[in-house]
Amino acid sequence: RVSMSEVCGGKIKVVTEDSCLASSVLLTYKANGGSAGELSGEAGASAVNKFLTFKSSEKAGSTLKTLRDMEDAGVMPIVKACRLNAQLGFTCAKDTTLDFVQNLALDSKYAKWDVAEAIVKAQTEAAVAQSNPYLMLTEGVYDAAYGDASPMSNSIYYGESGASRAG
Repeated sequence: RVSMSEVCGGKIKVVTEDSCLASSVLLTYKANGGSAGELSGEAGASAVNKFLTFKSSEKAGSTLKTLRDMEDAGVMPIVKACRLNAQLGFTCAKDTTLDFVQNLALDSKYAKWDVAEAIVKAQTEAAVAQSNPYLMLTEGVYDAAYGDASPMSNSIYYGESGASRAG
């Protein structure tokens, strides 16, 4: 049997299968969610946004409280940013699914320190990626295939554009 609930005035529908003990929620932002949607001067915005997921919200207040609430409920977060889209979600017990959809996915706010911390994490991720030959080869293939004329050459890592990788 399948159950359906609505949150945010019916804007989001959450469907669960009654035989499952856990629910997984995955939201995909296709339109301009990934690095290909970044405009000039926004290089790495999707990478930074990935680290802003599950930060403060109006309901929870602080990042610490949000993370503590997630941990207490046994929530396992899912976050991904790529060229074409960004995804965020989580897996948790069925009875807490609606609380976390409304609290974390729709009601975010960011303090200055949240943004500063996300930038540092995105920079660290980029530095680690630069030491991985496979990841840099993949970035080079996209750059060669699409060139500066296409947003598909935008790097998925913070602070890099197609032109800056070419050197």
